[in-house]
Amino acid sequence: RGLKKTGKKDELVQRIIEETDISLLKIRPVYILSESGKEYIRKYQYYIDVVKYLDCDMTIQMFDDMKKTAPDKSVQEIVFSVYQTLDKVYKDQKLYWNLQCNQKKKFTILIDMKNYQEAGYYAIAYMYLKLSGMTNYGIVEYENLTLDMAYENCLNTVEIPNISTLVDKCYKEYKLPFHYFKPNVTAEIITKLYNGEEVYLASYKRKSSRPPSYDLI
Repeated sequence: RGLKKTGKKDELVQRIIEETDISLLKIRPVYILSESGKEYIRKYQYYIDVVKYLDCDMTIQMFDDMKKTAPDKSVQEIVFSVYQTLDKVYKDQKLYWNLQCNQKKKFTILIDMKNYQEAGYYAIAYMYLKLSGMTNYGIVEYENLTLDMAYENCLNTVEIPNISTLVDKCYKEYKLPFHYFKPNVTAEIITKLYNGEEVYLASYKRKSSRPPSYDLI
């Protein structure tokens, strides 16, 4: 490049850099955190971890409030506690569709925590609430039913030792005003779904019942 060859190595390198179109070298930029930046990350890393769990029901304020009561818990443990709190809100306000979706959220967070045994229960709880009729979702018209694809892909990682036992637990825990199906029928349908089958709900119509005067929310 016709540049001077005299000087220290650092001077020669700097001379070349000044005369070179850096973009031609295709060098990826490297950013180095300052000490204050490192301290900021150490202090607020949990905000980065929690953001993927935030939605219209779970806010950062709710997370912060729960974190104050359990500062030593992990982000996932705190998020799960918030979900548990939301369960009570949905039950009290009879927001059964929200309650159903919340079980799927709890399933997801437990998968993230690698708590596969407890995740199995909420896998069943989600399907149970979907079949209960309280959410008015796919049951009223007795449509064919399959698992949500994103949900189905996780089921091979969870531990579900006895579907009937878990279904009975759901009936006792959620205390819904009514159910389309009795526990043994619900367990039969969920077992088929869990095994990857498509369930023809119309074939279960004679086994279902629903108070005609009840308004779904």
